[in-house]
Amino acid sequence: MTALPVRDHAFDVVLVAQMLDLMPDRRTAISELRRVLSPGGACVVVATGARHLRSLRAVIEKAARAPGWRMEPPTGSAFTLENAAAQLTTAFPDLARVRPPATEVVITDASIAADYVASLSGHYQHQVTRPWHEIASDVRNRIQAIIDTSGQFRTAGDLAAIICR
Repeated sequence: MTALPVRDHAFDVVLVAQMLDLMPDRRTAISELRRVLSPGGACVVVATGARHLRSLRAVIEKAARAPGWRMEPPTGSAFTLENAAAQLTTAFPDLARVRPPATEVVITDASIAADYVASLSGHYQHQVTRPWHEIASDVRNRIQAIIDTSGQFRTAGDLAAIICR
């Protein structure tokens, strides 16, 4: 994203969904997005906020059994809804944030949550001593207990689009 192989002003719309947090040189990537956007075009950036999947992260944190450990986003706080505007205004003077109310995620099959947790091993195993597959299994059991009691486990997404012009 720091050297896109297209001409200047090539696109009327550019969509960047949950990518800028992965860029080590975000300033250059954001400048490139501006460069390839046509005058009057819109760059739509999607990012997550601090509340994203908070109740599921709380279950994972308990299952990790690591006192004081908090499950932060895999890329840290490099680019989030809370700090995106400050970074994007370096190239885009006009920003509009479209943030729907928290999107409820209802889980009725504990294996869905456990499979998601298992997929995160590469991001988090080095932060905790308990084997990640045990954490995923524990999350499955904890979520299943909640489902057995109330019929479902609820968490919420925290996503927004930032329209940059």
